[in-house]
Amino acid sequence: MKQSFKTSKLYYGFPIFILGYQDQNFGHNITTCSSSYSLGDWLVIGVGAEENAAEQIKHFQKFTVNIPDENLMLEMEQAGFISHREKLGHLGLDYEISEQTPELLDDKGHFKNDRFSPTYFMGDGHQRVYRYLDDRVDPMGNFIKKARRKDGKSNIT
Repeated sequence: MKQSFKTSKLYYGFPIFILGYQDQNFGHNITTCSSSYSLGDWLVIGVGAEENAAEQIKHFQKFTVNIPDENLMLEMEQAGFISHREKLGHLGLDYEISEQTPELLDDKGHFKNDRFSPTYFMGDGHQRVYRYLDDRVDPMGNFIKKARRKDGKSNIT
C-alpha cells in the first residue's frame, strides 16, 4: 500500500561509520557519517559541502572508512556532535595508518561476514535511533546521556 507522509528527514537504515581524514589544522581527524553506498569498486559517501571533513578531503584527496562495532558507540556519537575541533585526542582515541583491516579479512583476503557487525542509523524528523543486527534499538544521544549520568560530564563541551 502506498502511503504519503511529511517529514523533514528520513533515514531508512544506513551503517554508521567513522570517517577519518587528514586535517590541515589538527594532523588527523574524524567525524561520524551514515550516508554511504558501494557500487562496483566505488564507495560513495555523503558529507555536507560546508563541513570541515569535506574541505579537508577535497584538499588531501583521501580518507578512511572505519565501521566500528557497538563498543565504540559513545565515541562515535561524540565524534558526530563535536565540530571544527581536534577529536582524536579529545576523545582518547588512537589511530594507526594502514592499508587494510586484517581482522575482517581471511588469509586469502576475503571478507569475513560473520565478524562484521555494523550499527544502523534510522529514523525521521521525529526520532532517530541506532539499530543493531539483532532486535535492540538505542535512541540517538543515548550514549552521551549515559556517560553524563555516570561521570557527571561528557567530552562534549
